[in-house]
Amino acid sequence: MDRIAIGHDSEILIGHGLPDPLLPPRAGREKSVVLTQPGAGEIAHRVSEVIGAPIYELPDREAAKTWETVGKVYEWLAKQCPTRDDTIVGVGGGTVTDVAGFVAATWLRGMEVVHVPTTLLGAVDAAVGGKTGFNVGGKNMVGAFHHPSRVVIDIDQLAQLPRELWLEGVAEIIKVGLIGDPDLIELFVRHGENAPLPKIVARAVQ
Repeated sequence: MDRIAIGHDSEILIGHGLPDPLLPPRAGREKSVVLTQPGAGEIAHRVSEVIGAPIYELPDREAAKTWETVGKVYEWLAKQCPTRDDTIVGVGGGTVTDVAGFVAATWLRGMEVVHVPTTLLGAVDAAVGGKTGFNVGGKNMVGAFHHPSRVVIDIDQLAQLPRELWLEGVAEIIKVGLIGDPDLIELFVRHGENAPLPKIVARAVQ
């Protein structure tokens, strides 16, 4: 897999399938837990099997980003008894990575978080920026900056997205290109929607 190193001891892996090992090395890690959402169930179960972790399923999309949902995740975590050396893995779209990142930032005053984004928008935006949060009286009014130690972007997973979710991500990538990468825009000029996925994802992340 291609590796992009970013600040705050984070790395982004882009390739086909899941890397082996899925989680980065971490001294003292004894267990992991997975947070996911209904549409990402298949890949979440693959992740769960690979790392031997229990799964908690959040509501879909913005319904996940509520204080009630975050509270239920805390209650579930209390039963799993993770330590500060353990890892939360967010598998899903941007709402999952937002909630998983916030919970990781606040449980035991900070745990490791790893993201496996399953939408193109999540892969190039929500999962990689370190911004976390949920909605209280407005969008993302409660949150924290908590950078993932690793983000795993599976190109094969993204290639299967429904058109609606695909276009959400493409719009974000074009925005990134217009702001700071003319060569990225040129890929769309030459190829349209068929611009090579590994290249546009890597350039957008960088």
